[in-house]
Amino acid sequence: MYKKFIDDCDIRSNTELLAAITRGLGPFIYDVDSVIVAGSDLIGIGTIKISF
Repeated sequence: MYKKFIDDCDIRSNTELLAAITRGLGPFIYDVDSVIVAGSDLIGIGTIKISF
């Protein structure tokens, strides 16, 4: 999915690095809530500290 987007936008990229990052992030890249983290929100920071 990301590779197609990068190719469609004609962006130069490192495919091996992209694959490694995607594997490292695991299922979080598909979780809508994982992109909504506020660094100024104390509850969000607490969740990050506990989860990671």
